[in-house]
Amino acid sequence: MLCIAVMESGNHAIALSQELENAGVMAQVISTPCKLAKEGCGYSLRFDMNDQEAINKIATERDLKVRSYYRVSKDFMKSKYQKIQK
Repeated sequence: MLCIAVMESGNHAIALSQELENAGVMAQVISTPCKLAKEGCGYSLRFDMNDQEAINKIATERDLKVRSYYRVSKDFMKSKYQKIQK
């Protein structure tokens, strides 16, 4: 299942993406969806839910701030976002 990590800043999103790539964890920098943009910067990371623990660990170790995590589900043609715990 896909998830989104809303980042504190664009710099944090890019830095975390590079750290994850070095660690072999797949994540993609994306524009934060409009429904979530009010909560952070304009950039987020999209990743598989199975990698959330690794992402949270690397972000904490590197002091890269993740504002919140969301699970993404499809409802007909729209995406729905459910906030999940760090």
